[in-house]
Amino acid sequence: MRSKEILRPLAILCAVALLGFALYVLITLPADDLPAFDPENQPCGSLVISVQNGLTKEPLAGATVVIPETGQRCTTGSDGRTPVIQVPIAGDAAYADILPQTWGEITVLAYCSGYADYALLHVHVWENQTRCGPTILMFEKGATDTDQSFILTEGPHRLWVQQLLDRYRQ
Repeated sequence: MRSKEILRPLAILCAVALLGFALYVLITLPADDLPAFDPENQPCGSLVISVQNGLTKEPLAGATVVIPETGQRCTTGSDGRTPVIQVPIAGDAAYADILPQTWGEITVLAYCSGYADYALLHVHVWENQTRCGPTILMFEKGATDTDQSFILTEGPHRLWVQQLLDRYRQ
């Protein structure tokens, strides 16, 4: 009984250490190791991201927006917007056999001096379309109860979810 009490926390500690190491490797992976994005030879879409102060809704100039899938970095202008960012269309393969997606998904990271970092996962992009959005609301450090990074996930479009529900309803 005593060995189980010791092994369980040790197993949890090892799992957490392995996860931490995997995240470290992913985060420190140089952008040069990313697969080349070739908009001429693969499906792509584009988006213009708006970054605003979360409390005042004023545009945030000088914010850095990163697309990890391609290594692209851009800076917002005085209007808080990025230039047009072209990205590959890559859907979530987990749904391929259930109900294929008609859009691709990317990750958007945002940084601005004096503000909490921001990560938006599963951002939708459609082939041959320019999306005006998403709008990222960043909060000054000290403006909220926590200065931790904001992590949000964009859910699938409601029409796709309705199709999924209809397909499997009995």
